[in-house]
Amino acid sequence: MIVGAGTMGLLLLQLALHGRASRVAMVDVNMQRLARAEQLGATRTYRDIQQALADVPLGFNCVIDATGVPAVIEHAFMAVKRGGKLMVFEVTSHEARISLSPFRIYNDEITIIGSMGFSSHFKPPSTLSVVA
Repeated sequence: MIVGAGTMGLLLLQLALHGRASRVAMVDVNMQRLARAEQLGATRTYRDIQQALADVPLGFNCVIDATGVPAVIEHAFMAVKRGGKLMVFEVTSHEARISLSPFRIYNDEITIIGSMGFSSHFKPPSTLSVVA
């Protein structure tokens, strides 16, 4: 499940599908973004996380936050299945904080992953060398 169907969320959707994810649900409050997610191959779309959990009560194997909103990240954590993963992807402020249950992290063996990338982290194509 990907929370946030903005530019990065939609890119993550395409990456998940290209990586052979069998199903990808998308959550956003914007109906136009959800329509675009469906066009790009989202299996299901939802207006909120609770609605998604009504359909998948045990939660999702992998939940990706593409919003950067602390309250949304906390709700996304609640949608992670036992043994699943939460990836916090989107940029948030340095001062932002979230509250997660350490008991649930260890008891349900949840993995939390952070991921970020900026264009300044990669060399321009002209400086890349090719090994023959």
